[in-house]
Amino acid sequence: MTKNKSYFFFRLILLAGDACAVSASFAIAFYLRFYAEIIPVRYEIPSLSEYTKLALLAVCLNLFSMYFYGLYLRKSIVNKLDELFLIIKSLTIGFLFVMATTFLYRQFLYSRVMLIIAWGVTIVLSFLVRGILANLGLLFEKKFHLQKRLAIIGDGPIAYRIQSRISRNIRYGYQFCGSILFGQKQPAEETGGKPVLGTLDALEEIIPRHKIDEIILADAKIPNEEIIKIMLVCEKHMITFRLVPDILGIMTSAVDLQNIAGMSLVGIKDPPLYYLSNRIIKRVMDIAGSLCAFVLLSPAFLVCAALGKASS
Repeated sequence: MTKNKSYFFFRLILLAGDACAVSASFAIAFYLRFYAEIIPVRYEIPSLSEYTKLALLAVCLNLFSMYFYGLYLRKSIVNKLDELFLIIKSLTIGFLFVMATTFLYRQFLYSRVMLIIAWGVTIVLSFLVRGILANLGLLFEKKFHLQKRLAIIGDGPIAYRIQSRISRNIRYGYQFCGSILFGQKQPAEETGGKPVLGTLDALEEIIPRHKIDEIILADAKIPNEEIIKIMLVCEKHMITFRLVPDILGIMTSAVDLQNIAGMSLVGIKDPPLYYLSNRIIKRVMDIAGSLCAFVLLSPAFLVCAALGKASS
């Protein structure tokens, strides 16, 4: 199986996992709302078939929302906290559309409380299912050598930082092959414990010999003429080329690329709280967390109030 095919099948499995998470959350929420007696049921228990139809709609809307927020793109989300935030944001938008649909459909009165329970359960299940599938997929890629074979140009601290981070975390999806040095005629076999594939002059031979899939330039001292040659070689062999910016790469990893009049401008991305939707979600989470903490700590508050009154 090729790398592109493995990626395609993994995304299909991830899509199916999210669909199962949404469907299972509706079943769990239906039980908790109408059979667990956590919240008293005023009327008779509704038919499950109506909620099954709503669950199918919720699956479609939430999968589209997750795709819109980039949760199925090839670019991997290494930070689990960032992935959780995207899951919460996309599922919140999806369930808001589902709830809006229930207001338009007048032939059946759906339980809004059940939908809120389903929203929370879906977030938990989707995050757990995605974590399990991601780890299984990465182990599968590592076992059958389907990871991207990576070479790093440079031997400085930036190159070492990239290599050590990739080696420690398989979620990046790379297999580090070695370093390519610049300006050395006879490089050693290892530099700082890292294998050396050769010099930059032999790049044309190194790529096919080691079956390189991607090259990262991590040496800011290389002149622009040499960088253009590296890019042309990578384009010739149809492999990915990336470079670490000399200034912005040190200042921040949140880099934004914009094209104006055919020129590429590199800048710093806006902070997450710059967007109104993120601020609303953060405020909702703050209020929900405060209410949960107040409910959980209310017995302790009552005990402290009773002891204070008794002592006075």
